[in-house]
Amino acid sequence: MDNYLKNITFWAEQTLTREEIESCTSLVMSEKGISNVKFADRSASFEYNPYLISKEEITEVIKRLNIEFSDVPKKMGIIKRWLLKMAKENSENFGNQGIDCCNVNAENKKS
Repeated sequence: MDNYLKNITFWAEQTLTREEIESCTSLVMSEKGISNVKFADRSASFEYNPYLISKEEITEVIKRLNIEFSDVPKKMGIIKRWLLKMAKENSENFGNQGIDCCNVNAENKKS
């Protein structure tokens, strides 16, 4: 089942307070399809099952919190932008599963 789970991250304008984190956690975890939520300095990452809930639905839930979140952090250095771009491309190409060298080599031989 872990292979079906995806992640989406939102960034807040300011560091979230404990009350904001608790209200966000309780609201989001009550939604069907969201399996985990993690908070860092100004970010909130949600692990979800795309067959049960979409990114758009998660975004709508986040809007109900009255906390200003965005899909991309406001200030990023060149390395962080590069890492985020690489992570997005890897997610699009390989999904959430780990890379299996046997599968990659088999696909290369077919080409």
